[in-house]
Order: sequence, then structure tokens, then C-alpha cells
Amino acid sequence: MRLYINIDSIVKNAEKLRKRMLDSHIELVPVTKGVLSSEPIIQGLKKIGFTLFGESRIENLLNLAQNTDFMFLRPPVNHEIEKVVRHTKYSIQSSIITMKQMQRTIIKNHSEHKMILMIDMGDLRDGVYYKNKEVIDEILNGIEKDLLVGVATNLGCFGGVIPNYEIMRKFSEVSEYIKSKNDNVKIISGGNTTTIPLVENNEIGNTINQFRIGEAILLGTDITRNKKIDYLDQNTMFLEAELIEVYKKRNEDNVEFGYDAFGRKKEKPDNKIKKRGVVYMGEIDVIPELIEAIDEDVKIIGSSSDQTVLDLTNSHNNYKIGDTLRFKLSYGSMVKAMASPFVEKIYI
Repeated sequence: MRLYINIDSIVKNAEKLRKRMLDSHIELVPVTKGVLSSEPIIQGLKKIGFTLFGESRIENLLNLAQNTDFMFLRPPVNHEIEKVVRHTKYSIQSSIITMKQMQRTIIKNHSEHKMILMIDMGDLRDGVYYKNKEVIDEILNGIEKDLLVGVATNLGCFGGVIPNYEIMRKFSEVSEYIKSKNDNVKIISGGNTTTIPLVENNEIGNTINQFRIGEAILLGTDITRNKKIDYLDQNTMFLEAELIEVYKKRNEDNVEFGYDAFGRKKEKPDNKIKKRGVVYMGEIDVIPELIEAIDEDVKIIGSSSDQTVLDLTNSHNNYKIGDTLRFKLSYGSMVKAMASPFVEKIYI
């Protein structure tokens, strides 16, 4: 298995998005966690002037160049706090308990690390719920003002909530309240890939001044809306896998179907004879439901740990053992392919 990554296409996507953001006075922070903060991609983005990147796994940062600044995109667990303070410029936080631990570590290490408070606007992942003023006040009163420099929110990634003008207006109100209590709060990080349409439609307001964007840069897509972003390049990467079997097969009559190795209930297929191919690629490497063969006549039937079964029946290509097929990736499959030690990464 080989994952081909076109750095130039990724960089051009970032350039196009940065221009759109700058027109609205919004800083763009490329989120590189989806590619494990790959050094070649980081360097490509640095060449065109990006200086701050988003990451959520401290392990991905330990071997990178020391002059690269990162925003840590989630509250760290206890054993990560020292490393997060040492290796990142900012961290997103949501709990007074963790923030006080961070504060002690920052002071002890004479660190310049700063914190950003995450506000939950309804996606119900991390963050202080925006209506919970009591908790917000507790944090504002319990953390030294010079250590808290921003407010953030996140939509789409967990709950699939699509941002709209009203949600962002409420977020801006919370942000203004926090700024009124702490004039060190300058970063209002209110957007990601799924928030881009609000910028395009001039519905973002003038409070928000930063977006954290990964998927649109890396893939040119918006999975929350299940769409391609028309002015971006979707040909940024593809996965290649080799056929290890090609046979014509049909379902047997009177066979009972239960659950597969991953606990999915299997439905009885039809009895038609089909040309089936098996590629060396499976659940360990991708999310097969979230990839698509570049040959549009090839369909994915299913998968196990390290094999994916394809329907080759309608393809005009006479596939045989040893041939390779190429697949387009969605965000989830990209993350899994990048993390798999069995997938060779090739930068083009």
C-alpha cells in the first residue's frame, strides 16, 4: 500500500484559503494533525509564510524542527502537560482543573506558553457550554490574566453541527464578555472547514479573527456538508493498493449470515455471479466505507482487518492479480492511512 501526497496541491489550497480569510481579517492556522504534522507538509506550508500550525498529538511534534510553533488543539492529559508547555505555543483548554495545572507548570518552567478557552456552541464535544456563565467566570477568576489569550469554538467535527450566523453571533457575544473581563484575550478562534461558507457569504461578523482549518487544505472538501469546495484541489492525495485475488463468485443459497469480525451485521447479497477482487488493504489501514475507487465502475463490497473486497464486474479494465487500484480518501481514511505503519508515504 502506498499513499501518494501532492505537497504542491496542498500548499496551493492553503494559499487560496489564506487569501479568502485575509479579506475578512482572519488569520488562517493550518491544522496538520490529519497528516500527523508530516515534516514535508509543514515545511511546504512554512515556505509560503505560515508560522503556526494545529496539532492534537504531542508525539507528532517531538521530532520536528524546534522553530515551528503549534497550537495544541485539545486539553492535555496529566502526563502530557509538561511536554505541551515545552513544545507548543498555545493550548486549547476547557477545565479549571487542567488550566491550574497548566498554570503551575508554565510558571515553574518560566514558559511563554499561553492558553485559549474552548467554548461549546452545541457540537457537544469539548468546551465550556456557552450558557454556563458560572464556569466561565470561575476560569476567568482562577487563571492569571496574562496566561489566557484567546477563545475558541469548534463545530462539525463531532456532532456534525453546521455553523450559521446565529450560532456565530452567540459565540461572538460570549467572546466579547470574556474580553471585557480580560483584555489579554486577543485571539477569537471561531472557525474550521465547515465555517468557511460563512466567510464566503459575509456572515461571520467582525469579532472572529482566526480559523483553524485542516480538511479543506489537505483534501479540498467539507465532509460535514458532504461536498467538494469548488475552488480547491481535491487531487491532493490518493491511496494505491495491489490486487491479491481476482475470481468470479456468487452467493451460496441457504447460507446464514451473522456478524463480521468488527461486529457489523452482514446482509445476504444477491445471487448474481460477480467478478470480485481482493486488495491488500483493510480496516487497519483505512475506513473502507470512506474511500472511493478512482475507477468509478469499481465498487467496494466490504473489508476485514487487512483485505478489502471489490466488485470489478462493471469495469472496462481487465484487472488481474498484481494490478494496482487507486482510491480517493475522505478525512477519516486519510487520518487512518497516515497513522498506519503499513502504508508507505510517498511525497510528489
